[in-house]
Amino acid sequence: MGLSIYIISLVLFWWAVKTTKEKPLSLCYSDDLPNHIITTGPYKFLRNPFYTSYLLSVLAGVFVSNQLWLIITVVVMFVPYYQVAREEEAKFLASSFAADYKVYKENTGMFLPKLFLFP
Repeated sequence: MGLSIYIISLVLFWWAVKTTKEKPLSLCYSDDLPNHIITTGPYKFLRNPFYTSYLLSVLAGVFVSNQLWLIITVVVMFVPYYQVAREEEAKFLASSFAADYKVYKENTGMFLPKLFLFP
């Protein structure tokens, strides 16, 4: 199970790297406003595929070690990723892409894909 999750994490990470190669993302905690929105590749399903891949790699460690109490590390790592993702979203909503980003946000999950879209 842990190996499968780790492989998914690696695939997601490298898919996101490939997708952002042509149009790099700004660094987290930077003050710049975004100059593009990426909605292809893993970004078609997740708004934060890099953070999801990092969390999956930590989750894989829980299964590989067979120490369920280590799930605490997943929760601890989730908090800063969630905070920075919210800050990045605020930058998109303050940019010239605000309207497009709102639509994207409604249809795409933050860390997990939206499997069902409710009206």
